[in-house]
Amino acid sequence: MAVAVVIPTCNRSKSLEAMLESIFAGTVVPDELIVVDQSTNTETRELVASLQARAQYLQYVQDPASGSSHAKNIGWKLAKSDLIAFTDDDATVDRFWLAGLIDASRLFSTVGVVGGRIIIPNLYEYSRIVFPPDKQYLLPSLDLGESAVVFPQASYPVGVNMLTKRALLERLGGFNEDLGPNYGRRFTVSGEETDFCQRIQALGLCLVYTGRAIVAHPLLQERNTVAFFRRRLAFELYTKAVFNWSLESRLEYVIAFLKQVKWLLSVLVQKIPRSDLEKFLLRTELKSRIVAVFLAPRSLRRSRRLLPKEPELETNY
Repeated sequence: MAVAVVIPTCNRSKSLEAMLESIFAGTVVPDELIVVDQSTNTETRELVASLQARAQYLQYVQDPASGSSHAKNIGWKLAKSDLIAFTDDDATVDRFWLAGLIDASRLFSTVGVVGGRIIIPNLYEYSRIVFPPDKQYLLPSLDLGESAVVFPQASYPVGVNMLTKRALLERLGGFNEDLGPNYGRRFTVSGEETDFCQRIQALGLCLVYTGRAIVAHPLLQERNTVAFFRRRLAFELYTKAVFNWSLESRLEYVIAFLKQVKWLLSVLVQKIPRSDLEKFLLRTELKSRIVAVFLAPRSLRRSRRLLPKEPELETNY
């Protein structure tokens, strides 16, 4: 089957060039390589134009809107291929990346999404990594080993390294544009890939991980700070609260919130010593749950109403 690769980008022409070069060097090159540009300058357009002579399958589209999810939807709708892979403009792919994703998509008739390994090549270049061991999941990495396996429960592919079928994107309406990085909004909620994968699972399809498809996603030096870690943690907690508000019953959500309040009060009464990070975590968890009630994207719940009430195996996809 034909395969397209979609790359959203915004003002990152230098790192995008490295990504495109890594795709050109792959053992399998895509039938379509679509760059969706939301930049505020012309550097990305000029870069793609200079490379199109080498790769006629390279396409460029200007997207005047903002938001990674919107750009992804623009890209896959433009593609004509049966398989659609997604990656980011600040990473590079291994030469076997696309081949690994394609091979894993053929493992079972019920594969809905394939995700690959994500490594941080420069993780130990810094003298200090501020992310505590129990918060390492906030780093841009994913490693479930070298074999191909079904993703564990509550674990999902990441948008920098995933592949799905165009027919599924069409059926589910693509990515939820209320979710994902969006510099045009004050409050943004992550989890657009998680939302899509959960809807895939509701169809009775599975999520497959492969260690053969490797993406290198560097950690920027300016992100090795306590300030960035706190922002990243707050962003994650708010996203989690939004998903809970949208997917749980209101009673379950309120009960969980009251339990957190009770636990916090017990901590204050007993005057248990807490670090600044723990205090920040407690405050942010409660704040996130409150804010989610008012700002949670209603389309999360609305999108699930379109799904069948009983899971159905879509083997014809």
